[in-house]
Amino acid sequence: MGSFDLCTSDLKIRPGDRSDWRVLRMLLPEVVHLGARVKTWVAIDTANDVIIGAIAADPTFRHEPVVGVKIALHVVAPWRGRGVEKALIEGVIPAVRRWGGQALYTWGAIEVGSEVEQFWLQLGFVHGERTTEGRITVQSGLDLIEPIWAQLCKRGRVPEGLNVLNLDEVDPTAIARLYQKHIGGSYDEILGQITGDSARRFNAYASPVLQLDGQLVGVILGRTMEEAGLGFVEAIIVDTPFRGTWANIALRLYGWRRCVEIGVHTLTYFTHKKHTDTIRFCDKLGVTTRVFVEPYRILDAASATGGTE
Repeated sequence: MGSFDLCTSDLKIRPGDRSDWRVLRMLLPEVVHLGARVKTWVAIDTANDVIIGAIAADPTFRHEPVVGVKIALHVVAPWRGRGVEKALIEGVIPAVRRWGGQALYTWGAIEVGSEVEQFWLQLGFVHGERTTEGRITVQSGLDLIEPIWAQLCKRGRVPEGLNVLNLDEVDPTAIARLYQKHIGGSYDEILGQITGDSARRFNAYASPVLQLDGQLVGVILGRTMEEAGLGFVEAIIVDTPFRGTWANIALRLYGWRRCVEIGVHTLTYFTHKKHTDTIRFCDKLGVTTRVFVEPYRILDAASATGGTE
């Protein structure tokens, strides 16, 4: 494989197609998978006839702070820092404009102070919403809430007709709608994680669903991690009529008891400013945290207006 220099070799950006599937899966495994509805583009070094990078965009908008779409980007190591990243981003912008987007967002939160953060800042992205990653031990959580739950039961504050189900025992579209109602994001993406069609599927048993007389109360969406004993909490969602009630405690109680059963002893989660219940709860536990941001870039007049569709 020859060396790549934008001054002497031709760089071609084109939409991804079926023949690129294996390469796209290798470069962007978190976002390119069966059931995903992302649009992809590839960067080709025509001098060597090889794909050297790829970008994927989710046509589903996010709306804060600016209407835009999420992108994931990867360039093969020998060609990094030579303009390929910028060319891929400029290549996707025409489609984003056509969809009505006004900004690009990174696919996920980026740790403050990391090399990845610097990478996106150098591409013209700025800090978006700040999120905090916390880690708690399951047992410390149970030690805190089990006495509270016992008191709620003793005082008759827990209604009869409460039912706890596995995630795969309820209508997945109802859970996806609840998620989108309270958190937002891509309906198709979260639905794929609920049904198991996504590589980032949720653990059905560690994701308890609460129903009261058949009415959906709330859900914990969680998954187990590759490292033994670790779990990740994607969301704890309580529907509006049940906010600030026994439901907040019940979800955590049943979710964490199930974690113990499957051998998960430590949970990781993200919180935003609006997650006041989770923040107050975790403050009581004295959890360890890291700070992340969600970089974004507004498409100004200097951004690409042409490009490959």
